[in-house]
Amino acid sequence: MVLPRAVADSAPLLRVQNREHGDARIGYAGEIAPGRGLEELCDWTLCLRRSGYAVGVYIWETSTLRHVGNADAYREKMLERFKACNIVFVSEVDRDENVSRLLEMDYVWCFRAREFEDATYTACSCLVEMAAAGALCLCYPGKVNKEILGEEYPGYIKDYCEL
Repeated sequence: MVLPRAVADSAPLLRVQNREHGDARIGYAGEIAPGRGLEELCDWTLCLRRSGYAVGVYIWETSTLRHVGNADAYREKMLERFKACNIVFVSEVDRDENVSRLLEMDYVWCFRAREFEDATYTACSCLVEMAAAGALCLCYPGKVNKEILGEEYPGYIKDYCEL
């Protein structure tokens, strides 16, 4: 049995804007832990800003995921990076509230590193939920993501040059 892709072919187009046209808003909601693409988000945000793009980044930490595993040291390091990158960070946010906030963004950050995406057989639940709701998700074009979103999804990124 062949099922249709979970996301419609009519996905929205990329909307990165230059400073004279206003900020492009990127949102992330979830845990602050290794492998979530947060280091890349910080690095790429700084690169975009240096290139003349106004980018507002918003991170909401899901309250139920706070202190999952042994990630406290990583979390503290990332909180410092968020400050240095002028990223808006809000802790202990309810999951339902996160969904509403993400849908207000121009982009939803669902990026996971190539090493992870090329080795996994599962999709990021946020990617599936947000893309199905019509949000434009920024993600790596791994095999699973291509099966869900199609080959030509406009939110695929491998590195900064593709943003």
